[in-house]
Amino acid sequence: MNIQLPELQKVTLESGTRYYVTPDGIKYPSVTTVISKRKKEQLKKWREEVGEEVAKQISIAASIRGNIFHNNCEQYLKKQPITESIGPMFNRFTPLLDRISDIICLEQHLYSNELKVAGQVDCVGKFDGLPSIIDFKTSSKFKKKDFIWDYLMQATAYSYMFEERTGIKISDITILITCETGEVQIFQDKRENWINGFKELREEYEKAVEQSLTCYDNNNSVSDRVTPRWTKSIIGAFGDKPNVRKGVKAEELVHSYLKNVYNKVTWFHDRRDKQLQGIDFEFKKDSWKNSYTADVKGNMSNGMFFVYPDEIKDKANHRMIHVDTNTGWAVEYDRESMLNYLNDKPEYIHTDKNNNRYARLEAFSQLLRRRINHFRPFKIKLA
Repeated sequence: MNIQLPELQKVTLESGTRYYVTPDGIKYPSVTTVISKRKKEQLKKWREEVGEEVAKQISIAASIRGNIFHNNCEQYLKKQPITESIGPMFNRFTPLLDRISDIICLEQHLYSNELKVAGQVDCVGKFDGLPSIIDFKTSSKFKKKDFIWDYLMQATAYSYMFEERTGIKISDITILITCETGEVQIFQDKRENWINGFKELREEYEKAVEQSLTCYDNNNSVSDRVTPRWTKSIIGAFGDKPNVRKGVKAEELVHSYLKNVYNKVTWFHDRRDKQLQGIDFEFKKDSWKNSYTADVKGNMSNGMFFVYPDEIKDKANHRMIHVDTNTGWAVEYDRESMLNYLNDKPEYIHTDKNNNRYARLEAFSQLLRRRINHFRPFKIKLA
């Protein structure tokens, strides 16, 4: 049996975040993007141990090796010539591929409206005669099962996506690994052992995205100076009494920064008319002929910030400033230049559950620095 399912539009942002667009136009994050949220602390510790430059080189090499390896597996199973090989690591792996039969699909796009994720499964077929979701992996060293929880959750998600798309239930999941150290490994399990854990990860991911969108006022409640749709979105997600005031803290941090850089700074924290225009600050250097205005958002986290084009398009401010209130990192850019950029990049636009359009962008992106006027990340000293 061979099943052909629709190809999905796949978009990978510069940050590494990946999402897929379903035939109905719904955008779902990739399984690996969802899982990577929990792995960030592990990766952060590893990067600190080996150094940022070494970590970058290792990651790039692993990515290239992984892509070639997956092509090798697909070509081998289709009995096609191997166009480029990773050498002994693949040669040792072929006896495992020989144990796969009755292939239903290879490198197939899948998605689930229930789990709200998408992805690309390596193989669906039989391994040692048993129907299984099969995933191919490379590793720099021998793996223990405790260390591959992410692989097992990934395969579990593929299993449920495959069932939702085809009606075929396959409970067995199989992870096949080839190691630089010379071993090949087989891990097998049941999807039922991992689905609850994956659902928890999906909820964590959703909450992390929503928390990055919050904005607060001096009364510790949702700010009434933002657009009604934005307010409705926040109240729906967090209730009317959020316990953190990111918006106010962000403005306080920006104020402390601006007054040390510019000769004249006006903070319109008590001017509702200005705030409705998107103007939190006006600033000027003595050498400048004109002053500039800025709107401040406290929705930056982990180097990513959110832009709502429909919210900012009719505002009067010149600049936007997004702040991570935990680290003091911020990013500044020209508002109109950002809107023009996003108009040319529809693949960056998502829609939240209240139909608000937004883009999630990387604060340290060299591409954005080249394309958007006055784009720059900077650090504010925390008190």
